[in-house]
Amino acid sequence: MKVGVVGTGLVGATAAFALAVRGVASQIVLVDKNMARAEAEADDILHAVPFVQPARVWAGDYADLKGARVVIVAAGVGQRPGESRLELLNRNAAVFRAVIPSILEHAPDAILLIATNPVDVMTHLAAHFAAEGNVPAQRALGSGTTLDTARFRAAGPSTGRGSGPRPCLRGGRTRRFRGFDMVAGACGQPHAG
Repeated sequence: MKVGVVGTGLVGATAAFALAVRGVASQIVLVDKNMARAEAEADDILHAVPFVQPARVWAGDYADLKGARVVIVAAGVGQRPGESRLELLNRNAAVFRAVIPSILEHAPDAILLIATNPVDVMTHLAAHFAAEGNVPAQRALGSGTTLDTARFRAAGPSTGRGSGPRPCLRGGRTRRFRGFDMVAGACGQPHAG
């Protein structure tokens, strides 16, 4: 099975290494904006391959994702000190606007496994961008749980724990932030924190 990994930071590189060590994929292609980083990570993983299941591991570009059954999406920017999860969301949403269509252009049948934070909302955005490209939104899956939604619910959208409106999963204010409010829109109920 061919698996792509887009974004070769710590999460993406670790996922690719785990795929190789566990023998999950026979082909693993690493794609990153920083090609030198992708090549270095692929070389490191190749050093482990002789001790585990054989796999072809290489750095490539989006065109190399052709035929991938799964693409792990770990592309995004890191959270800056003092930056809120919502601010991180805005920056990573911009990354996904470019990355998701590029993946689906070359691997339209792939399942997208999202690992970019905040993962709940990024998964929803990936599904949204997939649907815009006539790819079933159900092919975008989050790698975790509803952790970010739970964090948002516990703290509220402001910086004070338990303050602000309580988020909900049923729609709230739709499309204020393209996709975000559809997942964790404010219901207007105070949080009893």
